[in-house]
Amino acid sequence: MSDIEKVVLASKRLEKLLKENFGGKGKGLHELTESSRRSLSEAVIKKLHYVATLRNKVIHEDGYDHLDDPESFDRATRYLDEHLAENESSRVGSRGFILITLSVLIILGVLAFFYWTRVS
Repeated sequence: MSDIEKVVLASKRLEKLLKENFGGKGKGLHELTESSRRSLSEAVIKKLHYVATLRNKVIHEDGYDHLDDPESFDRATRYLDEHLAENESSRVGSRGFILITLSVLIILGVLAFFYWTRVS
């Protein structure tokens, strides 16, 4: 796989993660990152902008058809894949906890309502 393919595929994968898991809005990786900023650490934001910048270079700059430091790119994308997947699993856990808590509160409210209507 060429460096161009590697960069484009990684960018598409990260864009999808930002849209689906973090509610990212926008056209490209830079915009999606900025719209998801509140849910991301500064380290993740910095690496996402790094990938987005490389993507723009390989697509738009004539003669930029290879990565100057492919190992650095690979480390950044591995870090992002792991972090974004880990972050999403913790977000799902948090949502589950919130849903259970809300369900319990609703049930308690209904029980309290019936108790007070029987007592009155």
